[in-house]
Amino acid sequence: MADNYDEMVVDVVTFEDDEGNEFDMEIVDEFEHNGKKYAVLAEINEDDEAGEAEPAEDDEDQDALYIFEVVDGEEGEEFVAIDDDDLLDELSAVVEDLLFSDDEE
Repeated sequence: MADNYDEMVVDVVTFEDDEGNEFDMEIVDEFEHNGKKYAVLAEINEDDEAGEAEPAEDDEDQDALYIFEVVDGEEGEEFVAIDDDDLLDELSAVVEDLLFSDDEE
C-alpha cells in the first residue's frame, strides 16, 4: 500500500549561478498580483539515493522561501529575480497571507 507522501509530485526548476553551478528549487505556489504572475520557490537538496528531490532538512533552509516574477521567455516560462525592495515587501505580505493564513472560509 503506497503512502500519500510517496505519491506527491514536486515541480522543480533548475537554476544556474554565476559560476555555472546548477541547483534545484521547488515551486511551492504560484499567484497573480497586479496583473503579473509570481512564484514562491524553496530550496531542495538532491541527496536522496533514489535520485528524487527532497525538501531541505536544515532548519535554516527549510523556512527559506524565494519570490520570483514569472515571465514568458523564448524557451517557456522564466523566473526573474525581483530587485524592487518595496515590491518585494508587498509580495512577501501576499505570500504570507497565501501560505500561512489560518483563516478558513
